[in-house]
Amino acid sequence: MKSKFLVTMIALAGLFYSPVFAQNEVVQRFTEYGIDLEFIPNDNSHTTYFDGEKNATTTTKRWDPRIKIYRDKSFNQFFHTRTIGWNGGDGFYSTLLPDGNTFWSIADSFFGTLKANRVRGGNENNFPRNGAIIQTGFTPNDFYCVNELVNTTNPSSSNYYKGKTWLRHPAATKTTSQINNGEVDSDIFYWSGDATVYHDPVLNTDTLQVLWGAIKNDMSRTETALSEYVINGTPASPGAGGYLKLVNYVRLFRPFTNTYGSGIWEDYVADGGDGHTYYYGSYKMFPVVARSLTHDVKSPWEYWLNIGGTWSWQRRDASGPTDTEMTNSRISDHWMTNLNIIKHNGKYYFISQEEAQGPEVYIWEGANTPYGNVDGGGKYSKISSNRKIIYLTEAIAPLDRRDKTKLVTKCPTYNSFISPQFSKEGELILSFNANPENFWDNFDMKGSADLYQPYFVRIFNWDKVFDPMPVLNVKSISVKDICGTANSGGKISPSDPFTRNAGSSVTFTITPNAGYEVAEFNVYSDAYQTNGVSKASIISNRWTLPTTYGYGDYTIEVIFRPIGVLDCPTAIKNIENENCIVYPNPTEGKIFVSNLKSPTAVSVYDNMGRLLQTVNTENEVDVSAYPTGLYFVKVHNQFVKVIKK
Repeated sequence: MKSKFLVTMIALAGLFYSPVFAQNEVVQRFTEYGIDLEFIPNDNSHTTYFDGEKNATTTTKRWDPRIKIYRDKSFNQFFHTRTIGWNGGDGFYSTLLPDGNTFWSIADSFFGTLKANRVRGGNENNFPRNGAIIQTGFTPNDFYCVNELVNTTNPSSSNYYKGKTWLRHPAATKTTSQINNGEVDSDIFYWSGDATVYHDPVLNTDTLQVLWGAIKNDMSRTETALSEYVINGTPASPGAGGYLKLVNYVRLFRPFTNTYGSGIWEDYVADGGDGHTYYYGSYKMFPVVARSLTHDVKSPWEYWLNIGGTWSWQRRDASGPTDTEMTNSRISDHWMTNLNIIKHNGKYYFISQEEAQGPEVYIWEGANTPYGNVDGGGKYSKISSNRKIIYLTEAIAPLDRRDKTKLVTKCPTYNSFISPQFSKEGELILSFNANPENFWDNFDMKGSADLYQPYFVRIFNWDKVFDPMPVLNVKSISVKDICGTANSGGKISPSDPFTRNAGSSVTFTITPNAGYEVAEFNVYSDAYQTNGVSKASIISNRWTLPTTYGYGDYTIEVIFRPIGVLDCPTAIKNIENENCIVYPNPTEGKIFVSNLKSPTAVSVYDNMGRLLQTVNTENEVDVSAYPTGLYFVKVHNQFVKVIKK
């Protein structure tokens, strides 16, 4: 998945990993990178999940509160704005190439044209079973699809801009004529696994090596193949033009039907590794691992196997490991699919969705090898059971983009992948795919082309989740009214700053004075994901700081106001250059207007703008008969807001 160039970059990024930033500052700073981010609150307000077996549900789970997550709107738009040729797909493994470009290997894809409102028509699109895209930069024009297109010259044709499968299985039965007319294989085809770049030190050449799984029409996997491509040439003319030209293909590369190669990690010696490349797969949803003796995928493979209670690397060139061996040799007791590996500060971290279509994306605590922990005496233990949620994949197809009569409510997410080559500040960039449970919802609806797509987020502070929780420090608690008068309008308890152990649940009691209500209730903290808390969260004059957010520095502010008053009333000075002042404000009965030279018309209006009285006065107006609330006093065609207690 990563070239040696990328591993070096990750090691350097470790020097400044995971700063704690205010959310707006992150958005602004990434704007300078040309990346449009949108903060995702850790409050479940954005999520509706479907786990592949149950109906659409919501979850009360949250990711670790130290993590900050942002939707990468720029990366989403790189893929979601395409209207001709490739316009949707899943899979999306990424591999950094030596020339700085990125190779995206894609499984099933849609090719053709879209209608208005991003409607994908079934007749206008076909469904090649695999494809690839070369990314050369960070604009929508820097993405080059390697698939051959059926027809690019006749817009009236039904196969206009439909595509061909990139790597066909030799046993597929479609004829050349059928393929050239836009038909696709369904009896047997390839889905891509992960990929790696092998640098031959003798020939000084770089070769892209891609592993493939052969899939039959009943979705069973039958073979594992290898294809190799040269990286010379021009990305704008891939394939026959020289860039990613196929130079080697091995149909029966390895004698197994398991998914070894669904995740790849190159453990380079220069970066403190052991010189092997590791290939991860899942057997009955549990992870297993193999490795090649060198970084060349074609070098001999070994399998990490538990035989009779003894773990060791075993050669199985002829037949591969048996079902029993794989059952006994899972390297974790949790389900893992499409395993991702990140090395940070000498430890290997494992990232995966536990269920193939569940919302939870987990990170497992770092190990000292790419396959678990080995102590000084050589004793092996599996990947730690200590794991943390670092993201919950979100619902796709919001109402404002869809025909509300056909809203997709069951849209599983899957294929969560890390693409560390795009990290800017040590954050993880994670993509996941969405696909409606009813496949036909990918067609003939507003926004249907936005479903079968990758979605990208950036995850900050991921490396902090296994650190001890810091203390909860409420460093400031303040009370004021809407005019800024301290300790006015009510009180809060506790009212003095305090420190407690991490994970503490703290309840505050907010008590307005008679005739007052809460105008604002604000909680500010790096730990709390949203600065400012809705008044609706105050229940029976109580607000509880959840244990989920029970750490870090907090500032709490309560602002009270007279009931029904929206803004602070202010006296107007220098009315008509006469230096008139209306006071007192608020008042309990009378108001006075200073410096009137002669009897002057003074009018009083209620907060609906209705005239209540007009008097000629040189000094005072009586409002004692009016109920508590906001009023407007008019002097010389100017208005002053006055509060009647």
